Amino acid sequence: MTQNASKSINFWTEKHLRYCLKYGIKNVAQTLWKWLLTLRRCSDKIEFTLQEFQQYVKKEQGKPHALHWVKKQFEKLVFLRIIHIDKDFGHNTYRIQLRHPDATIPKKRCERNLHYHQLNCKKHPSTDCHSDTDYNSSSSPHSSDITTSCTDDISSSNNDSNAEESNIINVKERNRRLRIIQACAKFGILFNPKKSTTEEIYKYPFEDITASLELFKQRNKRETITNPQGWLIDCLRNRFYEDILYTEERFIADIRDIFSSVFSNSG
Repeated sequence: MTQNASKSINFWTEKHLRYCLKYGIKNVAQTLWKWLLTLRRCSDKIEFTLQEFQQYVKKEQGKPHALHWVKKQFEKLVFLRIIHIDKDFGHNTYRIQLRHPDATIPKKRCERNLHYHQLNCKKHPSTDCHSDTDYNSSSSPHSSDITTSCTDDISSSNNDSNAEESNIINVKERNRRLRIIQACAKFGILFNPKKSTTEEIYKYPFEDITASLELFKQRNKRETITNPQGWLIDCLRNRFYEDILYTEERFIADIRDIFSSVFSNSG
């Protein structure tokens, strides 16, 4: 399903690395991101399975990662808007688009201020945070005060930056939840946002919810569903909507995979 990986051009840049350091993207997620970049250029649609990524890791490292951990790191890249899911085929099979780090979260004023402050510290070492190697701290009684003040400024800037990032994530999550409630309401499924039981619907990706709503529309035509909220939650828990996405081509491919693995093991 995947395209041949392009080894002639390296799409992994310093911006990608800085983004990973900034948002705590660990080794597994970085490896997954790099692997996806080799499949296609950014903005092009990529079809792949997480099992294919596992095979790549096994070839490179000798053994694959735990699939549930790979899935978790994949979801983190989705949450950070690095990955946009165009289609979820089920069975960890996706069609996605990759975004460049510059196109995910806008650069914030506090980050620019912090960067400017750090540059000034480097340009003026004798009067700012960093002292010259031959500078004697005992000759200046105020040197410790200067260092403390500069450290406090950087710490304050970092705290402001983290607070703003947290606020952006919170706003995005509230907007995502509102979209979910509105999408369900269009199909006559009313979730009370003030009830604690409504929290479960927020756990699922929006794409899974829309697929479940389409299945609800079909089922509700044949027979009236008396408890639409409960039915939708059951559909998401058990991924009933995957039955619609499970095509004849996918069935034939799965059968071939099963029998090929059986024959290879028996041989």
